[in-house]
Amino acid sequence: MRVLYPPLIILSLGLASCASQSPDGIGWVPPSQRTVQSAEQWNGIAADIAQSLQTALVSPESTQWPVLYVESPASSIFNSTFHQLLKTQLMEKGFSISTDPRSGMPVRYNVQLITHNEFVSPNLVVDPSREIIINVSVKSGDRFVTRVSNIYTVSHYDHSLFLTQVAVPRRMEVVGP
Repeated sequence: MRVLYPPLIILSLGLASCASQSPDGIGWVPPSQRTVQSAEQWNGIAADIAQSLQTALVSPESTQWPVLYVESPASSIFNSTFHQLLKTQLMEKGFSISTDPRSGMPVRYNVQLITHNEFVSPNLVVDPSREIIINVSVKSGDRFVTRVSNIYTVSHYDHSLFLTQVAVPRRMEVVGP
């Protein structure tokens, strides 16, 4: 029996390349998942969300667009910056943005920082063990009109930008007559 070595080599290389893309591998990031490393990319996220909301809320033959009110979520460096970027991008898409929560459809978003418990080399700039999930919803009354959720990988150097800043309680003394 004669063994054909070239086909065996090609087959083993093919199997090895499939195994290297396993989600169990350290440093693996899904090919479709975007990485966020700069404020310019935050603006891109806001633009993508504004486009999604435009597609969901405005029909091509519509002459009147809904007025939106963008609610402020819990405070973090990312949230306060993203809040402004999202309002700007929505206005660039043609939406009117209200400053009064009673006169616009509420746009709510939250950002969740996910940290996976796995060892990742400190030499990696993009740490696949840290991700953010951004959920955006628009409601009318008690019904959701649309909802968008996106997941991004963030650098381990930047994860503190996404942490909610908790108010520190202060002790106050009241002095009176």
